[in-house]
Amino acid sequence: MRITLLRHAKTQGNLEMRYVGRTDEPLSQEGISFAEALEADTSVKRVFTSALLRTKQTALLLFPRAEIIPLKGLNEMDFGVFEGRSAMEMVQDKDYQAWVDQGCESACPGGESMESFTMRCTAAFLEAASQAAKEGSTSEVFVTHGGVIMAIMGTLALPIKPRINWMAANCGGFAVDYNKETREERPLRVLKSIRDREWGSI
Repeated sequence: MRITLLRHAKTQGNLEMRYVGRTDEPLSQEGISFAEALEADTSVKRVFTSALLRTKQTALLLFPRAEIIPLKGLNEMDFGVFEGRSAMEMVQDKDYQAWVDQGCESACPGGESMESFTMRCTAAFLEAASQAAKEGSTSEVFVTHGGVIMAIMGTLALPIKPRINWMAANCGGFAVDYNKETREERPLRVLKSIRDREWGSI
């Protein structure tokens, strides 16, 4: 089964380089205009998104005839007290610097650890993909978040690469083949990278 993983269009928080996880902010006007400039795909029947507005808005712009299936498990990471702040604003924050020094793996104060976040979003993705495969689907689309895509690809995809190597631009992502029959821990094989205006060629 072919799966397309796309990151949502830009929000104001993205433009200001802020940590935006649980905050349910809408797309910025720049993000809307960019998505509207892409060729909408009216053949897609359903799209799995997170439960946050920015992914649902993006899905509706890119796949206007699709049924939107929101999955809370695909929400972006909860950054706790770092939420809504930029790295520049936290340069003197000892908690933030300690988190960065630990490779951003430990739990954000009041938020999630990388391990718990990764377990959450990969479980939600695999459940949806497995059910779609059982239904006989040959193609599915997920519109979610940058961190979610990195967690899914870093955990489930071949070739094996560090999580950061799977960073996707807004409205970009990856097309993968999902093999539900494999007994391997990594059931995704990368077919192609999708970069913004190239996404319509998936």
